[in-house]
Amino acid sequence: MIKNVLRLGLVLAMCGALMACEKKAEEAAEAADEAAQAAEEAAGEAAEGAEAAGEEAAEAADEAAEAVKEEAAE
Repeated sequence: MIKNVLRLGLVLAMCGALMACEKKAEEAAEAADEAAQAAEEAAGEAAEGAEAAGEEAAEAADEAAEAVKEEAAE
């Protein structure tokens, strides 16, 4: 009888541990998904910033080329 009670206690303890591990694994997977989404958003924002900087640099280069042409014409 005592052996059965001890076995039942052991089984219940193992079930509790497995459930806790499963919950932690789900939380870890959720955190990984959130981190991946944040990284993707950050990469998108960085790409937009780089594109805007490239456009500004191209405009500045065009203005400089125009100024050089005007100076050469005079």
